[in-house]
Amino acid sequence: MFRKEMDLLDEKLVKLLLERMALSERIAVYKKETGLAVHDPDREKALIDKRVRAAETELKENAIREIYEVILKSSRAVQHDLIKCDKE
Repeated sequence: MFRKEMDLLDEKLVKLLLERMALSERIAVYKKETGLAVHDPDREKALIDKRVRAAETELKENAIREIYEVILKSSRAVQHDLIKCDKE
């Protein structure tokens, strides 16, 4: 019972993460065209803080912070790779 529910949530998460990565690729193109830096620490801090505030407990806050740090790191890697490939 719980496994099926968790599997469904995981499938949704993967789909959303793939959509986010696709958007990150489009953002990389925009950043390259406009000369914007891939990494904006202030923007990332604000984004993480906003998501953490939505958590209900400190334990959940820590988990959300860690999850978003990984998501943002992955997004930066995708953007760096795309921008680097375009330069070669």
